[in-house]
Amino acid sequence: AKAEQARSSVFEFRARELHKRLLNAEAEAATYADSLAEIHHVLKATVDEALEYRRREKSLRGQVERLQAENRRGATNREAVEHLFAQKLELARSERDMIALQLGAAYEEIAVRDAALADSAAYMQALKRRNAELQMQLRALLVERSAGKERAERERERERERE
Repeated sequence: AKAEQARSSVFEFRARELHKRLLNAEAEAATYADSLAEIHHVLKATVDEALEYRRREKSLRGQVERLQAENRRGATNREAVEHLFAQKLELARSERDMIALQLGAAYEEIAVRDAALADSAAYMQALKRRNAELQMQLRALLVERSAGKERAERERERERERE
């Protein structure tokens, strides 16, 4: 009976420890989810910024084309104006390329965090399964202990009846 009680205490302790680990894993998963939400917000702003740079590039390209047409009709500072707008266009392209690189890095970070979140979720599921197994074992031990107490009581009653 004492051994069963000790085993029962050990299983209860293990079940509490696994439950604590499960709560920690759930908190970690929530933290990862919050981080992913922040990254999503940053990415949205980055994508919006990249779209704005693309729009600016189109506008600048249109301006360059208009200026080229005017210069062909006889504008005097053709090379200087074209050079200026070509520089602006190149600057817009460079800014767009930099945003694209930042976007790629952010997607990689999301992939890493998604993988970590998936690992945490798998670990959490394993802990839940183990916890369920331990709870079933604990219930079985409690049923067994209860049955043992009933047998002991019946044996005591038989001994009393014999006396």
